[in-house]
Amino acid sequence: MWQTIKEKWRAYCKRFYTGRPWLVVLDVGLIFFIILFFCLWRLLVYYEKLPIEGDLNLPAHKVAGYKTMPLEWQTVFSSKVIDSSLKELTAEISYKNLASEPLIINYQCAEAKTHKSLAFRLEDDEATTSVNILEKQLMPQESGTSSLVLFLSDDLLIKGQKLNIDCQLGARLGQQSWPAVHQQFSFKIAGEVKASAGGYFYTPEGDQVGIGPLPPTVGLPTSYLITWTLENQGGDLSDIQFSAQLAKDVTWQGEAGLTGGTLFYDASNHKVNWRIAEWPADVTKKQANFYISLTPTKDMVGKVPLLLYDGQWRAQDSWSEKEWGGNLPDLSTNLEYDPHSAGQGEVVDIVGVDNVIIE
Repeated sequence: MWQTIKEKWRAYCKRFYTGRPWLVVLDVGLIFFIILFFCLWRLLVYYEKLPIEGDLNLPAHKVAGYKTMPLEWQTVFSSKVIDSSLKELTAEISYKNLASEPLIINYQCAEAKTHKSLAFRLEDDEATTSVNILEKQLMPQESGTSSLVLFLSDDLLIKGQKLNIDCQLGARLGQQSWPAVHQQFSFKIAGEVKASAGGYFYTPEGDQVGIGPLPPTVGLPTSYLITWTLENQGGDLSDIQFSAQLAKDVTWQGEAGLTGGTLFYDASNHKVNWRIAEWPADVTKKQANFYISLTPTKDMVGKVPLLLYDGQWRAQDSWSEKEWGGNLPDLSTNLEYDPHSAGQGEVVDIVGVDNVIIE
């Protein structure tokens, strides 16, 4: 029976495939793909039954994600008052990387109103900078401090005004970054306070304010106008004091004009003093004028006597948070600050002198 079936199948295949070889290729290919798909199905069934990753103890690389910037930092400026002559600010930036991966930070500052970027000068060698950006890579858990100096242009340094600076810090870790964190700092720009003193026989305009002979002459009194001046640009001044010692043979004659405060002569100490309790707003200059006189003696002939010496001044400035002060120049009969009378201070004796001017 099986032999009969076998013979019939062979005869059928011979009739079917004879002259049509492409049918052989088609059927063989079909059988191949059936076997291939069956094998793939068995593999999928097999791998679905494999243990999960944890059971196999396979190593897993996890990328850390941080909702907030993993950084502790603080900026401290050395002073809240800017000396306009220095044109710079010094700051210390302390930091600590809280991440377990390297963190890149960048730091920059700008004037808050105009957003004008401020240039840096770094005092450490590890950081890299562009013109106005500090950029630094922090290793995992690294902490430290960077010192920097901010340069300020002249247009930002208006004496007696405030300067607001906005500093921002950004950070990135791989592909992750965070919005920059801003800090604003407010500074006061120090004013400028200057004091001067001068002795005059003529004003700079040529008006006569002194009386007596020039040069000073033995036995004849000559009076001189002394001027003290205080110029204030942006300071909030109080407790302003001027004082000077009159020379031994000089006589106090009295006040000659005062734009503020109190001027008085201390006869017991032979000193003149000027006091102003508070500096008025919107005033840039104050002046005290007074007269003194000298009657030379014969032992002064050929000499240039002093009129005032040991002059001093000081003023408290709550805006600049400092005390201004210094010495006033010694004043002599040479009248160095009087362009019309300077150099005529040497005492002469009127006997035998023809060029003495008595006014």
